[in-house]
Parts: sequence; C-alpha cells; structure tokens
Amino acid sequence: MMSSPRLQVQLLKQVAGLIGFDADNSEGTLVPGGTYANSTAMTIARHNKFPHVRRNGWRPEDRPVAFASQQAHYSNRRASMQVG
Repeated sequence: MMSSPRLQVQLLKQVAGLIGFDADNSEGTLVPGGTYANSTAMTIARHNKFPHVRRNGWRPEDRPVAFASQQAHYSNRRASMQVG
C-alpha cells in the first residue's frame, strides 16, 4: 500500500522538527532501503557539486571524493561507481 504524497510531506516535516531542523523549510524523500537511499544521496550530491556531469560528462579537472568507514553499508561503493 502506497501512502499519499501529502502524508509523506507531513511525516517528513514532523521528523525534521523532531531532529531539530526547521520543519517548514525542510524536504526529504522516503525510500525502501539502504541501497536506494545511498544511491539517491550520491546522485543528489553529484548533481549539487558537479551539475554539468549529467549533460556533458566529467571534466579533467573534476575531482569527486567520497568518504565512508569500513562499517558503511556495502552499497556506498556501488553508488560511488554508478555516479562516477
């Protein structure tokens, strides 16, 4: 059963408020698991720091770096490979 977008927005605002964020200016997304979450986060980070990659690919001067502990979810490595 899928929840409505309106319910998701309200839930995300409540969670944002609980952890100390400004609920009215916070956004988020609900995903089904760790792999999906890490892949989404890596893609968003790449688009934020390197917006040109989506249309034109990597430039020689681009130097993306991601750090994760050895205990991090295995999908971090896969997500890094997927986004370049």
